[in-house]
Amino acid sequence: MVEKIDITDERERSKEVAEIISNKTCRKIIGYLEKKETSETEIAQALNLPISTVHYNIQKLLKNGFIKVKDFYWSPKGNKVNVYTASNKVFVFTPKKTEFFENKLRVILPLIPVMLLLSQLLACLQKACKCT
Repeated sequence: MVEKIDITDERERSKEVAEIISNKTCRKIIGYLEKKETSETEIAQALNLPISTVHYNIQKLLKNGFIKVKDFYWSPKGNKVNVYTASNKVFVFTPKKTEFFENKLRVILPLIPVMLLLSQLLACLQKACKCT
């Protein structure tokens, strides 16, 4: 199931997500994880990137929900190694509501019934003028 995340009212998060989307390394990591669930070390080797770069970008991707930890295993040295996968989420970008727009709607919406009534009245007057 796809999870929808609306980041409309979260300016700081919107900024972070925009940075991730524009970051070539982040996009490469997401693309790789869409094909294969794997560890930071394997990602670094496969994409020919320094492990520190991969780690830094993995942390940003995790924080913003682009990827997730699917599993883990223990290395021969006894370290916990996370296995990452791409998240099944959709990010929705929408413009932030503005008071100006809302105020204009409050003025215009009540006028619609009045305008409909006037148009009906004009139609009746036109019919009356044609009959005489």
